[in-house]
Amino acid sequence: PVLTLRNINVEMASVLQSRVASLTHRLRWSVKGLAVGCLRSFASGSGKAKDSLADSALRDRIDAILPREGPAVIRLTSTDVYDNLAFEEWLGQQTDLAQRGVMMLWINAPCVVIGRNQNAWHECNLRELHRKGVALARRHSGGGTVFHDLHNLNITFLSTRDGFSKQGNSDLLAGAINTRGNFNIPEITINDRTDLVMEGRKLSGSAYRLGSTTAFHHCTLLVGTDLAALGAVLGPSVPGIVTKGIPSVKSPVCSLGDPSYMPLIQSVISDAYLDHNGVDSTKSVADSHRVTLCATELAAASEHLGARRDTLRSWEWVFSGPQWHVPVPLGDTGSVLTLHVNKGHMVRAEVEGELDDGGLLSEKLTSYFTSTPTPFYHPHLVNALASVGGISLKSRTAIESALSVLNFSELYPGDNSERITLVTVLTRRHFLCRVRLHGHMYPQIPLQAAQSLAPVVSQLFQGAQESLSLEETLSQS
Repeated sequence: PVLTLRNINVEMASVLQSRVASLTHRLRWSVKGLAVGCLRSFASGSGKAKDSLADSALRDRIDAILPREGPAVIRLTSTDVYDNLAFEEWLGQQTDLAQRGVMMLWINAPCVVIGRNQNAWHECNLRELHRKGVALARRHSGGGTVFHDLHNLNITFLSTRDGFSKQGNSDLLAGAINTRGNFNIPEITINDRTDLVMEGRKLSGSAYRLGSTTAFHHCTLLVGTDLAALGAVLGPSVPGIVTKGIPSVKSPVCSLGDPSYMPLIQSVISDAYLDHNGVDSTKSVADSHRVTLCATELAAASEHLGARRDTLRSWEWVFSGPQWHVPVPLGDTGSVLTLHVNKGHMVRAEVEGELDDGGLLSEKLTSYFTSTPTPFYHPHLVNALASVGGISLKSRTAIESALSVLNFSELYPGDNSERITLVTVLTRRHFLCRVRLHGHMYPQIPLQAAQSLAPVVSQLFQGAQESLSLEETLSQS
């Protein structure tokens, strides 16, 4: 399609061309939706200014709820891991931690959360996650992989960098459980990694992130977590992965053993934090230092926070991470195909043995990966193989057979004839910005539901041109 743009200067045209070039090589964009989105972006001014305004509105709303000074305990009622992680990150960056320290208590629906520098394929069993309906998230802090469910409590300490003490936070948690709750459990101790342990088994792990002036330290506490489910979803998806990422340190784990402890656990930890920071938890004044929020509701009301959530949920973020490679034996041929992956995409292939044909096969596959962004999963590997000419039938058959071990196509809808890619509607100030289609996104939309979306998408495009609000447009369907 040819798009005619009027009243646009050379500089704007150059920026638009650059934007289009950088986006279209990774996503399948609707030409009309892309044009509407980009031009509206130019017409409405700086995106950074809008982000600043969005931040300011949300910050004012939170500041009005939190105490002006002194400690604050925030309990999140939302259980969506992406909403909660997005709010945690935002809160650590935007709230004035010099005036108040913050502790956040939150619980997630079943999910696996990996560290920023970890490899999703190496840390968790993706097929088992999919089968059980367990979400996968990558957080911004380092540390190892953890399993969350509704019987695991997450605790986040937000403070200035100077006020950060990982040991102090662990001491507070252990002391609260040991002395305040009258729980019928053995004594909680702290190991040399500042993890909480009970009878030598890990009860709580933690990770932290230090900014230039701020710090956040988040911990898990296994109150009544399903340890069998935990064990089933943790472990590599593909054997033989060699990664530059930081692997998890495996430890025997335990829980407090009774999910009914959860309300009391939250109460004693909350009281201990307030008392430690100069607010008597037994006095009525403490009520103003306890706040209940819903991150899902905040993300729905704030475009900026919603964008953070969408980034955390995206395939590009979840399956990014350090470089890694995996060797795949090619049957009984004696040859081995090694695939090199960076930020979730295959970047190089090496075939060792007679099937390489003097380096020709390695060179052709690497050339394909260089010219075509190729996410690491089975349909794209098959596409790459089909697109490379001059491969002997023996080599092609051996590789196709061996690649079955990497077949995760059920996780992604992009190349499944019975599924359709996820449609994401991007908005700016509640007006349609653009609609984009993801070729490999999780979760999936069943074909029947996707077919019903066709008139919706059509109306969204029409609504964008007519400047109808997104809410008005969706209400028509």
